[in-house]
Amino acid sequence: MSTYTPQSDALRIAKVAAQAADEKQATDVTVLDVGEILAITDLFVVASAGNKRQVRTICDAITDAVRRETGRSPLSSEGVTEQQWILIDYGSVVIHVFD
Repeated sequence: MSTYTPQSDALRIAKVAAQAADEKQATDVTVLDVGEILAITDLFVVASAGNKRQVRTICDAITDAVRRETGRSPLSSEGVTEQQWILIDYGSVVIHVFD
C-alpha cells in the first residue's frame, strides 16, 4: 500500500494562498488534502469573506502572492463577475473563496 503525499509545489502554493487570504482577513481559512479522493487536484484551499468586495480583494491578494512567491499564474478562474464564490485553479491546488 502506498502513502499519498501532495507534491511540494502544491503545498507551497496552498501555504502562500492561505497566508494571503489570512492577511486580508478571510475567515475559516482551511487547506484540505483531497488527493486521495479526487483525481483532478491535490489540495483545496477554502476561505470565507464577509462580502462580495472582500471576496474579490482576497482573490486578488492570493493570485498576486502566488505569482510573486512561486511564479505561477492560475490556469483558470470562475465566479469573478458574480463575486459570491470565486474558484481559482492552479491545477494541483484549487482555491475557493466564498461570500
